[in-house]
Amino acid sequence: MKAAIYARVSTADQDLERQLHECQGHLETNYPSIQETDRYVDIVSGVDKSGGDEYEQLWNAIGAGTYDVVVVHEISRLSRLGPTEIH
Repeated sequence: MKAAIYARVSTADQDLERQLHECQGHLETNYPSIQETDRYVDIVSGVDKSGGDEYEQLWNAIGAGTYDVVVVHEISRLSRLGPTEIH
């Protein structure tokens, strides 16, 4: 099985490591059969409708069926624009 982690912060001053660490822990605890994990990281405002370059790459990989599991730390990391703006 293959997984992806998506992490996003709004500014370069914020630390991504907590998000990445907690997502990795979630995968290890709940999906022990995961053999490979890719990380996608953006530094972009949550109100930016483009979602960031890494978000776009992840979205394309999901559409291509690349991943069995995708983990994000919290829903606001995908968008602060509300559920209708989240793909």
